[in-house]
Amino acid sequence: MSFKSYPNMDGHWSADVIFDDVTVEQNAVIGQVDNGYSLLEFAIDVGLAGLCAEAVGAMTKLFEFTLEYVCTRKQFGQPIGRFQAIQHRCTEMLAAIEQSRSATLMATANINASDICERRRAVSAAKLLVSRNGRWISEQAVQLHGAVAMTEELAVGRYVKRLNCIAATWGDTDQHTELLGLALQENTH
Repeated sequence: MSFKSYPNMDGHWSADVIFDDVTVEQNAVIGQVDNGYSLLEFAIDVGLAGLCAEAVGAMTKLFEFTLEYVCTRKQFGQPIGRFQAIQHRCTEMLAAIEQSRSATLMATANINASDICERRRAVSAAKLLVSRNGRWISEQAVQLHGAVAMTEELAVGRYVKRLNCIAATWGDTDQHTELLGLALQENTH
C-alpha cells in the first residue's frame, strides 16, 4: 500500500491511496468476498450526505456574513441592505439554502432505503442541487462583499473555497446528473 498526499484549494488535505498486492485474511473481510462494491457505494452515499450537510452549513454562514455586511455597508448615506435589489438577492440566497437543506434531509432520510435506486436518486439529487446552489451563493456573497471577499483575512473566501471543493468531491454536477438520470431510468423499467 502507498499513498500520495496533496493540499486542496481550501487548505484541507487529500490523498491517493494505492493498494497493490494486498492480502486480506478471511476473518478480516467485510461483507462477502467479491461483493464489496455495494458496501463501497453505500459508504460513499453516506459520505455524500455528510458533504451535503457541510455545504448547507457553509452556505448558511456565507448568507449570515453577507446579511451582516449589507446591513452595515453604507452607500448614498444608508445601508445597502435597504435597496430592494439587494433584498431580493438575499431572499433568493435564503431560498437556495432552504432548497439545499430540504434535498439534504431527503438524502439522509433515504440513506437506509432498501431500494438502492431510491437512495441513489435522493443522494445524487441532493449533491447536484447543493453543488449548484453552493456555487451560486458563493458568487452572490463575493459580488455583494466586493473584492474584500476573496482576501485571506475574511472568512467569506474560505467558505467559497470549501464549497468549490465539496462540489468536486465524489462526483461533480455532470456526474451526478448522469447518476440521477440512470436511477430514474431504472425506476421506470
